[in-house]
This record gives sequence, C-alpha cells and structure tokens, in this order.
Amino acid sequence: MDGSLRVVSFLFLGFLIIASIHPNFFSSGESKVRCIESQRQTILMFKQHIRDPLNRLASWVGDENCCEWVGVVCHNVTSHVHQLHLRSFPAPSYDYSTDVDTYDAKIEAYERSKFGVIPYHLGNLSNLHYLNLEGDKQTLFLVRVAVVKLHTSLHSIDIQCQLFISCHP
Repeated sequence: MDGSLRVVSFLFLGFLIIASIHPNFFSSGESKVRCIESQRQTILMFKQHIRDPLNRLASWVGDENCCEWVGVVCHNVTSHVHQLHLRSFPAPSYDYSTDVDTYDAKIEAYERSKFGVIPYHLGNLSNLHYLNLEGDKQTLFLVRVAVVKLHTSLHSIDIQCQLFISCHP
C-alpha cells in the first residue's frame, strides 16, 4: 500500500469508529423519535373511549408527537408504539390537614377515574409489545376485545390487581 492510500484507509477507519461511538453523528441534532400517524390516531380514538376525569392523559392531544405522551413508549428505531402503561394510580391517602369533605371529593374523583373497558381500537397497534393495565380490585377490563386484533407482537399484558376478587386476567 502506498502512503496516500494508507492515510485514506486510516481516516476512513477513524470515521467509522467515531460514527459507531456516536449514533447521532449523521443526524442534524434532531434525534427525537416521531410517532407514526396511524398509531397516533389509534391512541386518540382509544382515549375517546375511556374515562379520565383526573386528566392523567392530558398530554394525549392533537398533532403532538405521541411518543412523548405520558404512558406511551415508542421503539427508538421503528417509531412504532411499543408499550402502553395505563395503570391506575393508587387511591389518595387521607391528609389530616384537609377536612373530610375535601377527602371525600378526592376519593369520588378517584373512583370516577377508572379507565373502564378497553375499546377495540387498541388492536390497531399491531407492534405493541407490552400493555400495562395494572389496577385495583374495582378495575375491570375486557381484555379479550382488544387482544384478538393484537396479533403476535404482544409479549406481555400486566393486569395485576391488589385484590384478585374481581379482576379478569
């Protein structure tokens, strides 16, 4: 090998090493994963069919990137919705600095905040691998309706309950 070819080979090897160490080397700095439009629409349709009086899904709006929404995890290469975390939040604990009526109002809002039945639209997320529907004993989910269309991509459904009396895995 002559000297100039050796230098070019060395520079090319160095370039490959730097590119492999810094995955965003070729990007313009905009490395955010963008949501696939059809999957964003599916999530928005799903949201229309659930109760959310505590506004936990407030980030699920309009033309925003659904990969940045609370509870939504997208695959960092394919941008497919990969995970949905829709677990119920724990009931509010009693705050001794508030009166009983305020606490009762919080409990009532919590009881109304149960997500309810999973609509069939969730089945359109064909690349969904993990679905977390963990809830308490009063949270009932009709999972079969959604899972029928989820094909083989779904690897895990978490439907744990604090009490197993009325939960349907």
